[in-house]
Amino acid sequence: MFGRVLLPHKIHINIIIVLRISDTHKKVKQKVLDVLAEIIAILEDALNPVIIHLVEDITNNLNSKDPGVRATAVNALEASIAHL
Repeated sequence: MFGRVLLPHKIHINIIIVLRISDTHKKVKQKVLDVLAEIIAILEDALNPVIIHLVEDITNNLNSKDPGVRATAVNALEASIAHL
């Protein structure tokens, strides 16, 4: 239900998340991956048009040298798998 309320804003949310996942600062990446893992369940079907792109961006962070970024990428990937 909450995802339907945010449906008009999904493109804006997606742009912000994609830009931040690609950020060079590890703390920014870690925070956005952490938030993404939490909001995937909230946005529900509103993420369907962008979930493939988000999963690609999440998996790019699985190779991070920073264990914190890698761990949050795993959490976000698990949340996206649960969403599917």
